[in-house]
Amino acid sequence: MTGKQSAGHLSDLVIIENEVVEILEEMSYELEHLECFDREQRAELHTILRAIQADTRTHHDIVSSLAGDPNGEYVRNA
Repeated sequence: MTGKQSAGHLSDLVIIENEVVEILEEMSYELEHLECFDREQRAELHTILRAIQADTRTHHDIVSSLAGDPNGEYVRNA
C-alpha cells in the first residue's frame, strides 16, 4: 500500500468517525424529546451514547498518533 493509499484510507476513516459522532449527538438530542422512556432509561441511554462518543474520539486520537500526527491536525483536516 502506498502512502497516498494509506492517506486516502485514513481520510475515509476520519470522515466515518466524524459522521458517527454527529449521529450520536443527534441521537442524544432526539432522546431528550422522546416520551417513551422514563428518567432512568433516558439517563442510561445518555450514558451509553456518551461512552460511544468518547470511544470514537479516543480512537480518532489513537489513529492520529499512529499516523505520526500527535496533535491530530492531519486527521482533523482530512
